[in-house]
Amino acid sequence: MAFDQFPARADSLGTADWETVAPLWQPGSIWLGRNARDDAVGCLDDRHMVTVAGSRAGKGRSAIVPNLALWPGSCVVLDPKGENATKTARWRMQLPNHRVVVVDPFGVADVPDELRGTFNPLDLIDEHDEAAVDIAAAIGDALVVPGDSRDSHWDESARQLLEALILHVATVAQPERRNLAHVRRLLTEGDQEAMARDNLKSPFDALWADMVAPEVERLDALAGVIRGGAESLMSMGDNERGSVLSTTRRNTKFLDSPAIGRAIAESTVDLDDLKKLAGGMSLYVCLPARFLATHARFLRMVINLVLFRMEAMGLNAPACGSPVLFVMDEFASLGRLEAIEKAAGLMAGYGVKLWPILQDLTQLKRHYKESWETFLGNAGLLQFFGNTDLTTLEWLEKRMGQTQITITTEGSSVAEADGKSEGVTHAETKGTQKSAGKTEGHNQMAPLSSLTARQGGESIIDSLTRSGASDVSVSGGTTTSEALSASNSESKQTGSSKSTTETRSLNQSAQVRPLCRVDEIARYFDRDKGLQVVFVSGGHPLVLKRTPYDTDPQFTALAAIERPDPA
Repeated sequence: MAFDQFPARADSLGTADWETVAPLWQPGSIWLGRNARDDAVGCLDDRHMVTVAGSRAGKGRSAIVPNLALWPGSCVVLDPKGENATKTARWRMQLPNHRVVVVDPFGVADVPDELRGTFNPLDLIDEHDEAAVDIAAAIGDALVVPGDSRDSHWDESARQLLEALILHVATVAQPERRNLAHVRRLLTEGDQEAMARDNLKSPFDALWADMVAPEVERLDALAGVIRGGAESLMSMGDNERGSVLSTTRRNTKFLDSPAIGRAIAESTVDLDDLKKLAGGMSLYVCLPARFLATHARFLRMVINLVLFRMEAMGLNAPACGSPVLFVMDEFASLGRLEAIEKAAGLMAGYGVKLWPILQDLTQLKRHYKESWETFLGNAGLLQFFGNTDLTTLEWLEKRMGQTQITITTEGSSVAEADGKSEGVTHAETKGTQKSAGKTEGHNQMAPLSSLTARQGGESIIDSLTRSGASDVSVSGGTTTSEALSASNSESKQTGSSKSTTETRSLNQSAQVRPLCRVDEIARYFDRDKGLQVVFVSGGHPLVLKRTPYDTDPQFTALAAIERPDPA
């Protein structure tokens, strides 16, 4: 990634997005499906890959079978029910100089008899090579499935005993008995022949005695492991010894099956051919679904030993030019395998590409409690579809990340108001007014004839004062009045009003949300929609169409081989 693209925008609340550029498929890459333009999409990455698809979601039709049809190199296919061998073994046998071997103890795969084979793990042990100790340990590790951590003592003791017995059988048994079926018989019956030969009372005492016998010529490294396993068991108390034997017998119970016994009696396949053959080799290991719970140790053993041999052969690339593809359908049935846990991070350098296929992430968490996220984080390709469980859906929601969205809110409101008023006024006035009056007056004044002028400046007023006065006139009168008034009035008022108010608003806000929520993932990528989400090399989620081999034109020839014309 260019530095101008880092860091992500600091002003963004979330940067998750859908991938829009899909790598096109090319020979040697993993087939994924088709994009919106119907281009074939693939992934060329040497790291391991993981597919998580729900039950009956079509992982065989749209993922496993298409890739087995196109993969140019060697492959190891764990094939519960034998369906993958039935559909692709004939096709792969047509590859130039390619060998196909189907190890199918119960005959569940429909393949030609010439493709069937067997595998004896003890054939890998060279009694003259110190590496025999490690091979025996790898077999014991695969056969003893770890139980509760509180039972680790019994598990470790069972592995130690198995390792010692395997090396004992590999070094002293006749060729026809040099197999795990004979190891199982010794565990359950002891050594009857040694008991009779040495005249001992217990076949188990005879077995332990043979394992520590100094006269048996063995490589020192092997002799020490064999002797140590027997002496450790003999030094235990009866109860402890019984518990160790019980644990060992329980983990090897599947070897009692006659079908398994025939499949491991001898080897018709060389595991090293997976890397040595220029044309490559396809190894199918089949089991019926009904035996997965009880016989999965058979699958564990094959996987453990193949990984052991691939690493032992060094860092050289396979002769065919492509990694050995491990297609592990129903991966959870294997339980926890330390070799797988290590291979997820290291085995790409040894020419191995792991492809575990699960129904949900709960299966991975159950067996790889401390490292399941590392297992996913180291993958170059993750593929999901048809998921329904919350554990997987919630993990996907978080893995897809969060993105910023803009929320636009528009609002409008209209308010109308109507008003009306009415009023009536009444007024009434009444009044009465009465008035009465009387007048009387007297006027006293000298008559004009008696007024004389006085000589010597006597005024008229002086003269009037000295003369006697007499009434000149007398007047009088009476008046009465009354007034009555009344008035009546009425007034009426009427009024009305109307108003309208309209308001509009526009708001935008940035929020963060998951790129795809749990419920959306469940709907968009369910088993019937035909879509899948993949993560290529840690990039953004990429949505692709699934391509069932029986409907996609790329695989027309394969479908024709699977359904040959009747003779």
